[in-house]
Amino acid sequence: MTGLPLYLEVKNRIVESLIAGEWRPGEVMPSEPKLAERYSVGINTIRAALSELVAANILLRRQGKGTFVSLHASGQNLYSFFNIVRADGNRELPARRTISLKKVAADNYAADLLQLPRIRAGANIFKMKIVVMLGEATVAVANIAIPAAMFSGLKGRGFEDGSVSLYGLYQENHGVTIIRVRDMLGAVKANSVDARLLGVRTGAPLLEITRVAYTFNDRPVELRSTRLRADKYRYLVEQGRSV
Repeated sequence: MTGLPLYLEVKNRIVESLIAGEWRPGEVMPSEPKLAERYSVGINTIRAALSELVAANILLRRQGKGTFVSLHASGQNLYSFFNIVRADGNRELPARRTISLKKVAADNYAADLLQLPRIRAGANIFKMKIVVMLGEATVAVANIAIPAAMFSGLKGRGFEDGSVSLYGLYQENHGVTIIRVRDMLGAVKANSVDARLLGVRTGAPLLEITRVAYTFNDRPVELRSTRLRADKYRYLVEQGRSV
């Protein structure tokens, strides 16, 4: 016995099956009666467990069609973790262009935040630099680190540029599902590289967003530092739900 309420035990067992790949992103889950039979619990317990996973954006309910494993690359989840908007608050789907992609040894900062071992040579990570565009304007520069062991074969194939989110590509190409992020915001001045890529003067004020993204079991899988033009763009966070 874990001491957890029964519905949370069932939720955790469903998550274990998702990690194992039993139900893939975009696939429909078994019906509530079948899940109740599988886990030897009542329908209400299954509904409570599924509701927890829907609230966490791991599952998605579609009226009249069932409950599906969330797919980052489509529908309402396409940019569920993208918070950059124009100064008037209007949202626009971004595009992405890769500046560089290389495999390197992690420094201690990246190793610690990604919970990788600090070894003499350093655990291997992929480092990416990308620019983010809204329309024709380049609005942000991001430096990204991800564990090489979880993204086998990335260097040869890369992540194609375009409007498909990186998190969608993580999930589709490498089976890595982002379920939550932790963002910390601060103010910095543009260095010469930022200035060139963003079309601002060196020393211009930028908003810096430091993000750690997590998959199942609270495992960190991405460290990202994004520098955003602060003159025309904002970082928008909405909390709560309409009732």
